[in-house]
Amino acid sequence: PVKFTINGKNGTTKNTYTVTVKLEKNNEANIVTWKVGNKTAAISGTDISITVAYGTDIKTITATVEITPKAKISPDPSQATDFTNPVDFTGTAEDGTNKTYKVKVKLRKSNQAKILSCKLWTALDIYNTKNITIILANGTDIKTIISDVKISPKANISPDPSKKTDFTSPVDFTVTAEDGTTTKTY
Repeated sequence: PVKFTINGKNGTTKNTYTVTVKLEKNNEANIVTWKVGNKTAAISGTDISITVAYGTDIKTITATVEITPKAKISPDPSQATDFTNPVDFTGTAEDGTNKTYKVKVKLRKSNQAKILSCKLWTALDIYNTKNITIILANGTDIKTIISDVKISPKANISPDPSKKTDFTSPVDFTVTAEDGTTTKTY
């Protein structure tokens, strides 16, 4: 409190006033920014969404969050959190007002399109980045070859090497990554 004394024109009248200024407590509990690493999430109302790199452990994500001054957030986003499913975070304003945000984290789809291994019964497989050479026992019927091919996780391969394939001529196998756009032909 501050006291003010006002003197009247006649010099004898005095009035003393006590002025107390009280600031209202902030009632905002907004999440201003939400970051995972160097990626900034999209915030729309109380929905927050972010896509993180393929291979990120979605069960141990930490975030850096900017919130309204004097507000608090719970649970603490700087602690490892499991985002297998959307997670609710509650901002609490200085005056106790709450605002709940739903945070959704998605993994970016893989762009890996590789043949990791290829097995034909007991055949010897020799492969590099584009060509796979298979040495088979003399007398093997190369018109009905079935192979066990391991490819990048979540990728597809065409034609299906687990079906009978005619190798009397070279066969192109195309591996398509989970992202649907990255391909590699062997």
